Order: sequence, then C-alpha cells, then structure tokens
Amino acid sequence: MYDEEVLTPQSLQRSLQNEDVRRNYIAPPFGSGGSPCDYPEPGAPWVGRRIDYMLYREASLSQNCKTEIEEFTFITQLAGLTDHIPVGMRLGVSVNTEDLGGQQENRTHSLQQNPFST
Repeated sequence: MYDEEVLTPQSLQRSLQNEDVRRNYIAPPFGSGGSPCDYPEPGAPWVGRRIDYMLYREASLSQNCKTEIEEFTFITQLAGLTDHIPVGMRLGVSVNTEDLGGQQENRTHSLQQNPFST
C-alpha cells in the first residue's frame, strides 16, 4: 500500500493499467470454496489490495429494457489511504415502449454507479 508504484492516485492509475504491475498489487479472487485462488504463482502466499466489485444481472430487468455497460473505471483517489480499490460502472438502459403498447420508441438513459461521483 505504501510502495511508490501505488502510493498516489496517479501512480496507482498507471499501475492498474499495466497487467504485469497490477498482478503485484491486486489480491486474487476467492474460489467457490472460500479460499483464495493461487495467483500469480501456484502455492505462493498473496498480499495485495482487494478490488471492490458490483454485481450486474441482465435477467433482473424488465423484458422491455436492454442494459449495456458503457464504462468501467477504477477509483484511485484513495491511494495510500485504504487497501481497497473502489470501482465505478456506467450503464446505458434502453426502454422499448412499443412492447408496452405505445408507439415504437427507444429511450436511452445513462446510469452511473460510482461512490465518488458528484
């Protein structure tokens, strides 16, 4: 958390953009049994930050809606303050009103899930 490569928002952003460097600082996901996956070296202990995550499920929306992920971002403003990396996601939701008995019309709305947006 206090290494130069991840200490500031700018250096954390650069590190997250580089796959090889990112593996040095990000903790692996947990397997279905609750134990961490072996990553990057099988059997090696892991120390790293956790990436916070969001759950997205297309099936939970109305059949008249279509959702697309427009943008996915890492939030780096908390570099040096926490061992978690928050994420943001912007969704585009299209509503087909023809299926609702109205005239054919597609409306698109942009939804943003970001804990630090204003």
